[in-house]
Amino acid sequence: MAANQHSYDSRQIANWFVERADSESKSLTIMKLVKLVYMSHGWNLAVLDRPLITDEIEAWDYGPVIPGVYYTFRVKGEKTAHVSINEPHDLKRVIDPETVQLLVAAWDRYKDYTAIELSNLTHAVGGPWYKTYEPKVRYRKIANELIKKHYKKKHRSP
Repeated sequence: MAANQHSYDSRQIANWFVERADSESKSLTIMKLVKLVYMSHGWNLAVLDRPLITDEIEAWDYGPVIPGVYYTFRVKGEKTAHVSINEPHDLKRVIDPETVQLLVAAWDRYKDYTAIELSNLTHAVGGPWYKTYEPKVRYRKIANELIKKHYKKKHRSP
């Protein structure tokens, strides 16, 4: 599945979540931030039939990880901070309204979950991470098709 004009750098989507959390005085850990971006990507694939992010997602010990978000936002302590990155112009792109609507829905659905609770959701038996992860094997890519199929199934179930 190729990226399109409605796909974004994962760090831009992460910035959206950090700003949203700040506006509601909620704190985010790096784990929670990564899971929010990942789950939003899954919902975007299922509902809008397009990838949310251009980055690849990897199966790490603690679930799906987006390395660009992890390495950029990883800071000492619990709270993440908005990242001003001057390099890619993609971080300055306006997020289209349909995508913002999906991000708002994802935030509203998951904002009160802890990082561990979100991590547990992404470890579901039969899910994309579960099917891809191998202990002691690093950097295994989780295919968008696996993610899409998983979230389409979740979308259809009550």
